[in-house]
Amino acid sequence: MEKKDIAFPEFTTECPEGVFELITEVTADQTDANGMMRPSDVVRQIQTMVEMHLDRYSGTTVKALQEAALSWIIVWNELTIVRLPKAGEQIRMRVWAGKKQMVMHTRKCAIYTMSGEPILTMAALFILMDQKTRKMAKDPAELEQQVIVKIPGEPKPPKMMMSFPDEYTDHVERTVQPDEIDKYGHMNNAYYLDWADEVRNHTDLKDHIPTKIWIEYTRELRQGQTAEMKYTVSDNTLYLMGSCEGEQRFLLKAEY
Repeated sequence: MEKKDIAFPEFTTECPEGVFELITEVTADQTDANGMMRPSDVVRQIQTMVEMHLDRYSGTTVKALQEAALSWIIVWNELTIVRLPKAGEQIRMRVWAGKKQMVMHTRKCAIYTMSGEPILTMAALFILMDQKTRKMAKDPAELEQQVIVKIPGEPKPPKMMMSFPDEYTDHVERTVQPDEIDKYGHMNNAYYLDWADEVRNHTDLKDHIPTKIWIEYTRELRQGQTAEMKYTVSDNTLYLMGSCEGEQRFLLKAEY
């Protein structure tokens, strides 16, 4: 995918107000055999940044929400990739909050080279979940104070519906491991990308590079649960559907 094919948030040397910036270096343990940063590790780094951004610009803190038994839960996520960062490369990462979409909060991210060349952009939709009922919770009043930012060229929120095939050619099972569970008590969203990479390695897309990844997290997976993943490849695109106990848990579409 060439840069001209996608919209990308406008870069300014000075980080805009309300945007959290982190400059970091890609480490070898974040990369694959080709020395490129794995999409799952990109997402892990963004997760850390999102929490830092929330503590600074959301009107409350992650700790305060945890004490109120509330969790930030991602529902849809979309990555658009110009290229993947390389081991040893310094990158400039920025995260900001966009305008709410109905009851959902938006978070957007852009990754640049140190000189401002675009690498990757992300848009995600979040809700607050009640940790006791495992259902959507009402926003606390403090969130009305969060700083909303709009940057020229920023990505739109991810689509909530995506076309998927009626039939799949293959399937595999995967059980959620203890080290895949986050502090909210369910499988961390970055591991879905690791699972998808494992599936991709058994297809003709094994040596291909992703250009766009869309995920719907339909319902959480918890430790010890086994998911059946049905998948198929069409036009350099991997379609993956995960289900557990007779219910859909996630959908993932990755273009290469």
